Amino acid sequence: MEILFCINNDSAYLMACGVAITSICENNQDENIHFNIFTDESFAEGQKQSLLSVADHYKQTITFYTLNTSRLQDLPLAGYSRAIYYRLLMTNTLPSSIEKIIYFDCDIVVRKSLKELWNEDIEEYSLGAVKDQLLHNSIFEYNRLKYDYNKGYFNSGVLLINLKKWRHEKVLERFIDFSTHNHELCVYPDQDMLNYLFQDSKKWLPFKYNLLQVAYYRQNLLPLYHGLWSELFDQRISPVVLHYAGNQPWKYGCTHPYKKEWYKYLALTEWNKFHPEVPKKNAQQLYSCYKHKLLVTLGIKETIPEPESKFDSNLPSDLE
Repeated sequence: MEILFCINNDSAYLMACGVAITSICENNQDENIHFNIFTDESFAEGQKQSLLSVADHYKQTITFYTLNTSRLQDLPLAGYSRAIYYRLLMTNTLPSSIEKIIYFDCDIVVRKSLKELWNEDIEEYSLGAVKDQLLHNSIFEYNRLKYDYNKGYFNSGVLLINLKKWRHEKVLERFIDFSTHNHELCVYPDQDMLNYLFQDSKKWLPFKYNLLQVAYYRQNLLPLYHGLWSELFDQRISPVVLHYAGNQPWKYGCTHPYKKEWYKYLALTEWNKFHPEVPKKNAQQLYSCYKHKLLVTLGIKETIPEPESKFDSNLPSDLE
């Protein structure tokens, strides 16, 4: 089984990558897994050793590739790291013997076997992907990218990639050409471009392989077409992959209902003493703090209503 992560020297994402690899190894101990890690020249030897130690512990292997990113320099970032584009270099970086690969963003945990995902038949497709539970039914995305709403919009944080087909179709060249002429259309640059390029060559995968936070919202807040609710509700109880995009557990104030699942795997790593850094209080927070202390001193009870959670109150406390 071939798996790809892309990472720069950001210490938080190094830790997240370590947690992700740990979760994969813990739940796929009967599999022979080869991790491919794309980095740049800023990635230090000590950082490599941290990830190698995780794989070594589970008797799995890692190959690091230090990329020449010169061809990516002009691609739009829209506030993101250039590492979002590293996977585009798969076609001329990975050996030709690798014809299929699973790509993961670093902000995930894998809770179950990946064998079923790995065995999905994508011979006729460029990739397999999961509908984006936030954007799939947003007409704005299709109007912005100027393609048919009926073709759907996937989240690119988990992809099963037909690398043989990517090489044949010269995906990197197509991507750069699209970016050169249409970069102003892209809000989520790499994801938007992948959706546009593969609008006619993707296989839909079950929600369980890429469950976003929004999947756990109360029903009246779900931005997803109600015809998909039954499938989503069935699969969110026992997902294979939890994707923490937009609400990452290593950041202070994370409200994801299953952030403890991430910390469960963190506890098995060298980063097990980690705690999110509490941000410095701003002026408004300081004012509220002093006001509260004053009211307590004066014996005045201050009642602050709890904000209603956007998450479904019927969620199980523990995932299956």
